[in-house]
Amino acid sequence: MVDIPIEMLTDSFVYEEYDGIDRSHAPKYKKPITVENARIDHQRKYYRDAEDSGIKYEAKIYCYAGKTIPNVEYKEQSRITFNDKEYTIKEVYHNEVQGYGFFLSVYELELV
Repeated sequence: MVDIPIEMLTDSFVYEEYDGIDRSHAPKYKKPITVENARIDHQRKYYRDAEDSGIKYEAKIYCYAGKTIPNVEYKEQSRITFNDKEYTIKEVYHNEVQGYGFFLSVYELELV
């Protein structure tokens, strides 16, 4: 595995950290921040059940420590906005890879 060139990290998004629920049981979020130098993979996922079928739009975001700024510890249920659409973080994976002469720390965010 090699280090990711900064030239490949061309995407940015707005991150609003989940901060619990308010009195009316609506989710609360902290102040939005803009995250730059990330990679966003757009995916379409099809679903089918006994009553319905269609397209469920999802995306994955990859954030690399030392390259994606600012460096944030992402939380599930937080809100992300890009391309004028809002998404919610469903899963957060923090992967660390160490090799000969390099260390790579990557957050992988699954969005719904």
